[in-house]
Amino acid sequence: FFGDDTDAKFNLASGKGRQAGSAMKPIALAEALTRGFTVTKSYDAPDELEIDRPDVCGPLWTIRGGLGSEPETRVEANLIAATQRSINTVFAQLMVDIRPANFVTMAERLGLEASRIAPVCAGVLGTEDVNTVELATIFSTFARSGRRAEPVLVTSVIESDGTALYRHVGDDRPVLDSAIANQITWVLQGAITHGTGHRAAIDRPAAGKTGTAQNYADATFVGYTPQRAAAVWVGFPDAQIPMVPPTTDIRVSGGTYPAQIWREIMIAAHEGVPAVDLPAPPVSAPSPATAPPPLDSVEIPDLVGRAWDPALVSAELGELTLGVAAVDVETDEYDEGTIIGQAPAALSLQRGGITVTVEVAAAPDLPTFIEMPSVVSLSEAEARGVLAAAGLGVAVYIEPFFDEEAERFGGDPGAVWRQAPAAGVPVEPGSSAEIWVNIEQ
Repeated sequence: FFGDDTDAKFNLASGKGRQAGSAMKPIALAEALTRGFTVTKSYDAPDELEIDRPDVCGPLWTIRGGLGSEPETRVEANLIAATQRSINTVFAQLMVDIRPANFVTMAERLGLEASRIAPVCAGVLGTEDVNTVELATIFSTFARSGRRAEPVLVTSVIESDGTALYRHVGDDRPVLDSAIANQITWVLQGAITHGTGHRAAIDRPAAGKTGTAQNYADATFVGYTPQRAAAVWVGFPDAQIPMVPPTTDIRVSGGTYPAQIWREIMIAAHEGVPAVDLPAPPVSAPSPATAPPPLDSVEIPDLVGRAWDPALVSAELGELTLGVAAVDVETDEYDEGTIIGQAPAALSLQRGGITVTVEVAAAPDLPTFIEMPSVVSLSEAEARGVLAAAGLGVAVYIEPFFDEEAERFGGDPGAVWRQAPAAGVPVEPGSSAEIWVNIEQ
């Protein structure tokens, strides 16, 4: 809760909420698998992608967040890797294939409030506001093998003598095929063991997903064990303030503070609770058409998690008659210089002489921000001029100013009496402000 007055509190946990970022991607994965897609379906994963599908996504849509910026370094990523490493450009293409309206329907089936989000393509990247209760409900549906349970505040009421006055009776119902839910759990388990949620790892099987708003104003981690599900949001409650230096010590993404907070919460929540394995995904039968490995094959070493040392890795792979190529991947979720992915996969048998591509974590450039100017008490025309000079757009609301202390309407007619974001808040160039202009009442 937050608010200056006792009657002005706002609950971010169950109210309007904030942007969940990539924590929304498992919803798209659920819809895709329901439609017959496989988790091994691959898409091109460039660092930047333009989608020109006005029939699906409206005007030209530009997405950033992939595995390579140059054509020769572009690689494909399947839905497993795209989920665990949170690859935006893959999920943008998936959203076109499954359609935004179907994404919204699936979100509401899994636990989102009806009409909470709009059917827009960017919704898969978490641009719509959701709250942590809804996110925990969605992920608990995965944990329950596709059965949705409604959140409750009171589970029992017990008299001092031990008499039970009330006990909540669960009413979970199936909303997702159990095999699909368990496959999603398997994918999300990898997001913690070797993906963007590695800082959330606890001493038992767990699955989860990170989420970060584009301007670092919201950071989320949602995860679960077979017994508990929890969602963590980190941000400034009264405004969407980018959590980047010098405002914060680090760039706050879902894999940093939220994942670490989730870890501490879940360790405490599981005290005395026995560890239980997560549901296993259905086992696929091997294809009879699978070719045997070539006679001159070599086993690809596991490079993920190691520090990228070009000379050392080249020498090691050279002894196996393998080459190596590195692709920088901008991410906040891993320490800079860490190998976070490789192709072909570790321990697979491949013909000698091929090149192993490794993905190396690189620190993204800090977004450029400007300080929101103060326009309160200015006339509408003056405020428009100040904001335009700063390169900012404006939305104007004509509403009377109500003086709560005097309990009456007042203020100067025609003057700006409120603005959002507040003066001094870092904002991206080209973004917009909202201003409220007073009229006599």
